[in-house]
Amino acid sequence: MKTRNKVLAGLATVAIIAVGLVVYITQFKDSTKTYTWRYKMTVVVDTPEGEKSGSAVREIIAQVRPYPRDTRRPWRSLVKVKGEAVVVDLGERGMLFALISDKADDEFYQAFPPPAKVAPATPEGVKYYADLGPSLKSTIEPGPQLNPVLATFKNIKNPKSITRVLTEEDFNKYFGEGVKLKEIYLETTTEPLNWKIDTIIPEFYKTPPIWGRSILRMGASHK
Repeated sequence: MKTRNKVLAGLATVAIIAVGLVVYITQFKDSTKTYTWRYKMTVVVDTPEGEKSGSAVREIIAQVRPYPRDTRRPWRSLVKVKGEAVVVDLGERGMLFALISDKADDEFYQAFPPPAKVAPATPEGVKYYADLGPSLKSTIEPGPQLNPVLATFKNIKNPKSITRVLTEEDFNKYFGEGVKLKEIYLETTTEPLNWKIDTIIPEFYKTPPIWGRSILRMGASHK
């Protein structure tokens, strides 16, 4: 009798756990969400010849899917970035680039922080960003530990000649006296992606290694 009661109690426990698991999984069933939004980065540079600027539109594709096995972190995110580096053509002085990376979404989150207690990599977070709408603007400060990375090429035909531009002294060294960064800002937008680097510097895309292209462009194969 005692053995039978133990068996019945064990079956009841299993049933309760099974029902709880079904309810938990049902809660997340078909809950995978994908959101897309775009933003434009603009870099403005002061020169003795006047103000120069360049812009690039980028797209963030964020997918959040349920992960029921981890009750402490029940969501997992997958973020893809499409777009190009910003190019500021300074004429005979050279070209300044605000590079793009697969972490460009962090750059966006820094510029447009979410509300309190809302994390970007959650259903609430990605929906918040997708619903922001166009024309919001935020100025950002570049730096050694922050995006975007500013750089130039000592030889535009050689990807390995890339060098970072961090300080006002670097601007003067690579572009001449009186050249300095004025501002970098992001704007939410509905404008289409623009793919134009290969028309600005076509020689670069004919030069190996291929890894050199990735620092100027992300997701180009999906355009």
